[in-house]
Amino acid sequence: MFAIGAILLALTPATVSSPVRLTEFLVLALGFIVILTANAVLLRRSLAPLETLTKLMQRVDLVTKRDRLDDRGNGDLTTVIDTFNSMLDRLEQERTRASTTALEAQERERQRIARELHDEIGQSLTVALLFLKRSVDHAPDDAADELHKAQDAVRSAAD
Repeated sequence: MFAIGAILLALTPATVSSPVRLTEFLVLALGFIVILTANAVLLRRSLAPLETLTKLMQRVDLVTKRDRLDDRGNGDLTTVIDTFNSMLDRLEQERTRASTTALEAQERERQRIARELHDEIGQSLTVALLFLKRSVDHAPDDAADELHKAQDAVRSAAD
């Protein structure tokens, strides 16, 4: 835009004298306003993908894959957008990996607790069987039948 403005000033019969006349000042001011307006429009248009990227950064949700920026922008902005999308992909993969690791740790803990419960219950039932055997040995005949039934129930539970 500055180059176009400079070429127009060079090719037109406009001159700037010392001291600057009012008509010359008005032409220069008008040219300056036109250049500023054109630059503002071009900058707004070329930086629009940054606004979209900023909004996406504020609302990004790693659970859904839909949060990716499709607007490619231009120049270095394309690299920024591609890098951001790649970062979201990496974060999503890391979240998936972390979830898998957490589930595996929970499953290992469940198995450890199950083994401990199994071992503890098995030991307790064995002790109960030993007490029942001792009780059967010292019990009268009518109570011994009931104690044999209790032994069978404990063995069944142990199995």
